Amino acid sequence: MSVLDIGTLTPGKFCTSMLADMGASVLRIERPSAKGGALSHEDLALNRGKRSLTLDLRAEAGRGVVLRLTNRCDAVIESYRPGVAKRLGIDYPGLSARNPKLVYCSLSGFGQTGPMAHLAGFDLQFVARSGLLSAMAGRSAPSVPGAYLSDAVSGLTAALAICAAMVGTQKTGEGHYIDLAMLDSVFAMLSVSHGLLLETKGGAGEAYDSPFYAIYETADGRHLALGAIRGESSRALCGELGRPEMADAGFDTPDKHAALTAFLSDAFKRASASEWMTKLAALDIEAAPVNSPVEAFADPQLVARVMAPRESAPEVGYFQRIATPVRFSGKPAESSPAPPIGRHSEEVLIELGYSETDIARLREQGVI
Repeated sequence: MSVLDIGTLTPGKFCTSMLADMGASVLRIERPSAKGGALSHEDLALNRGKRSLTLDLRAEAGRGVVLRLTNRCDAVIESYRPGVAKRLGIDYPGLSARNPKLVYCSLSGFGQTGPMAHLAGFDLQFVARSGLLSAMAGRSAPSVPGAYLSDAVSGLTAALAICAAMVGTQKTGEGHYIDLAMLDSVFAMLSVSHGLLLETKGGAGEAYDSPFYAIYETADGRHLALGAIRGESSRALCGELGRPEMADAGFDTPDKHAALTAFLSDAFKRASASEWMTKLAALDIEAAPVNSPVEAFADPQLVARVMAPRESAPEVGYFQRIATPVRFSGKPAESSPAPPIGRHSEEVLIELGYSETDIARLREQGVI
């Protein structure tokens, strides 16, 4: 599968990095003004395995290059606000007229329709409006998350949608247009915890609210995420703590909930996080240390799964990056490092049939 990534931002970069890791040939188009600039940490993480072409899409000659590329690619992803791709002459109707089998994904903040379609937004606004920020806060006041959740989930959703559309195209020979909104994508995450709004009761389904499904501080100042919501787990935990009756005492009232929470809070402060992990694993009780992102890079399970390979780049020296979580049978494909912006411009144009004279002219005009 060949994919044309037209200057997308973080969600689109993540989408095409996933596709590249799974074997797709990805060509990323960026502005000529970005050429020669240092690669950002995001570029190093999310543009690996791609080729890079600089192109001024406001110029007629730049649009001409995109039209030629459209004849050779299977999918296009762009992240302009609604109407911009049409003004540039690279929207789905225009490109699919040249390639009827084209899969075209428009990944935008609010989608192509609705009263907010033309508004700007960032990750924080989407997790806030979707209800996810409030849901994650629980009983606490909402705060700014330390990760870009809507960027990540919309990138994953776009990759899934493109792959699904490609399967449909292979069956029917017809292309597909995908209208994907970041707000919709992050709202859909609530399906597994708040997926039904019961009109007769005026509330949506809730995630677990149990002292056995909570986070506790340990003796070394670290935190442990407890998930002992199975009966076997809660009984094993309370038995280990010398209070087996607490497992069946219930917590259906505020007083009982508070009493059980206080009991567990006091118990977990008697040993370190690593000591608790050893004890709980032996009892088959669900628990995990609350790792920082830096600590997660050294987590033994993630290391064993080769989820944080070590690489190097001139800009930053040696570094670890997060790998794709998808595992196929056979030898895993090796991913090339993120290229300098515009590294493959001439190579791509030659493949499209441009002569050296044509390329020199495009360069003089600032098109590439």
